Amino acid sequence: MLYRLETDIDALPNEPGVYRLIALNTRGKPKPLSRVGGLDRSGVLYIGRSRKLRSRLRTRRHMLFDGTPRGHIAGLTYRASLPIRRLAPPSRIAFRVTASENDHELERKLLRSYFRKYGEVPPLNGRAEFIVATP
Repeated sequence: MLYRLETDIDALPNEPGVYRLIALNTRGKPKPLSRVGGLDRSGVLYIGRSRKLRSRLRTRRHMLFDGTPRGHIAGLTYRASLPIRRLAPPSRIAFRVTASENDHELERKLLRSYFRKYGEVPPLNGRAEFIVATP
């Protein structure tokens, strides 16, 4: 299910899991993003994890809407990149969540899968150490 970053965070449980920040088009659907290995039709800007999803997504909302990077790579990259801010203004960013007690491994799996498909990590992910890990 796709949630709006602006309005839907408080409805989430505060449990462990993985979240994906998604760029939306003007109709509120995922915006296709050109990647090295092809077109990402799901519009993934970032894949992350948290032990407390609601709290983490509140931080992301502040990061995007208030300009508070909070020292996180996604916020720092978003603020530093005018092309990304034009591509996905805060009002057109949504998220998907997957609850999981094994959030760390699920995040690694999703990042490896994204890298295999597109040849790079999502635009706001700044790390790639998962690539050398065994599948």
